[in-house]
Amino acid sequence: MDEQKIYERMTSVEQSVKSAHHRIDEMAEDSKSITEILVEMKYMRRDLNELLERVSAIEKRPGRKYDIIISAVITALVAAAVSFFIK
Repeated sequence: MDEQKIYERMTSVEQSVKSAHHRIDEMAEDSKSITEILVEMKYMRRDLNELLERVSAIEKRPGRKYDIIISAVITALVAAAVSFFIK
């Protein structure tokens, strides 16, 4: 090969290597971004679980109040029936 062709090939290879390094750098930056997104998703999932627990507790409250009211009504009816039969 003559020197001109060798020079052209070396120039081509150098450009290819620069391009490859540039793509590798972009992939490293993308990897960092993905890692940050995953960390944020982890914290969001934890927060979501806490909110779900709080909502579940709030949803149970009316049921508890209803149970207390029913118990009070039944107790009152039983007390009325017992006092009626005692008289």
